[in-house]
Amino acid sequence: MAYEAISARNPNANAYLQTARWLKEMEEAGCQWEERGEKAVWVPLGTWPEELNKEPVNKREQVAAELMREDFYRMGATLRPLLLMSGHFEETVDRWIRMQEAELRDLKAKMYVKWICNWAVKKKPSGSPEPDARKSGSPAMEQ
Repeated sequence: MAYEAISARNPNANAYLQTARWLKEMEEAGCQWEERGEKAVWVPLGTWPEELNKEPVNKREQVAAELMREDFYRMGATLRPLLLMSGHFEETVDRWIRMQEAELRDLKAKMYVKWICNWAVKKKPSGSPEPDARKSGSPAMEQ
């Protein structure tokens, strides 16, 4: 329901799905990439205690999983005005939100969010200086 409501309000809401195609078309049109790729990343919605006891967990992954759960927990209330404007009954929308919040609060099922990451790095023009590795990038992104 939320996807339909968002798409009705913004027909380009799913433009991100075209990123890989756009990068490929740019390459075919002459843009030179040093590197181009796509990767699916699965992030858990919340941390599951029984899983945490079985194997060592990267603290950053654990924090990301909990933040993802918190974001999705709030999503229903955020979408409420849009769902109401789309013609859904207030009682129905409120019930959906309560059910969604309960599902994320209780975490009875293991849930994941799939992020599709696309990237491209342009080739450097010949003769251009190399960047100073100490000044570029975020330490959080190095791993």
